[in-house]
Amino acid sequence: MPARRKSLATLQLSGSTKAHPGRYKDRTNLEPCPSGIGLPPSHVSLARKRIWAEIVQSLPEGHLQSADRALLEVVTFLMSRMRNRRVSVTKGEITLLINALSKLGLTPTDRQRVVIPVKPKANVYSAWDDL
Repeated sequence: MPARRKSLATLQLSGSTKAHPGRYKDRTNLEPCPSGIGLPPSHVSLARKRIWAEIVQSLPEGHLQSADRALLEVVTFLMSRMRNRRVSVTKGEITLLINALSKLGLTPTDRQRVVIPVKPKANVYSAWDDL
């Protein structure tokens, strides 16, 4: 399995883009998605809204972004089926749930791979910079 590609910002910080400019000439920085996962969609059931809140609260702030909403909706659907005693859950649905949780970084192995940028703390004197 090939190694994961480093972001262009990481390569620029390490100096690789200066050492080998030809390798990285076609790469571009990805546009950041709007931050925050937001509230659950209004069309989902109350049980799924509770699962949504449970997942969001269990993760550090900034981990889930707006681009993760669709996948989180799938996870809430599968988890609500799994927790409902009246519905039988197939092995395929459990596998799909585990894969979706892995994509969101919610398994122990995948959690180590997730890098959440640290937000700088507000400086008391930062208000003076605007003057």
